[in-house]
Amino acid sequence: MEMSDKIFANYRALKSNEDLPRQYAQELGLDMVKFDQDMKDPALEARIDKEMNQMKQSGIPRMSVPKFLINGKEPQGGRSVEAFSAAIDAELKKKK
Repeated sequence: MEMSDKIFANYRALKSNEDLPRQYAQELGLDMVKFDQDMKDPALEARIDKEMNQMKQSGIPRMSVPKFLINGKEPQGGRSVEAFSAAIDAELKKKK
C-alpha cells in the first residue's frame, strides 16, 4: 500500500492525530530520514500552501477532496463514467 492510499483510507483519523503520517511511513517501511527531511522542507511546505490556497479559492470544502471538477463544476450523478461523459459533453456543447 502506498502512503497516499493509506492517508486517503484513514483521512478522518488525521484530524485528531498529527503523528499518524509518521506512523504510516514507518509501517510502510519508508526511508524515515528522508521522510523527516521532506516534512521540514520549506519548498514542499510552499507547494502544499499553494495547492491549499488554490483549493480555497475554488470554493471546495477542505474535507471533500479528492474532488473531480470539469470546467470548475462537479459532475452530477457520482463518479461513474456516464456522469463524467455527460458533464464533458455538456461543457463541449457550450463551447460550440
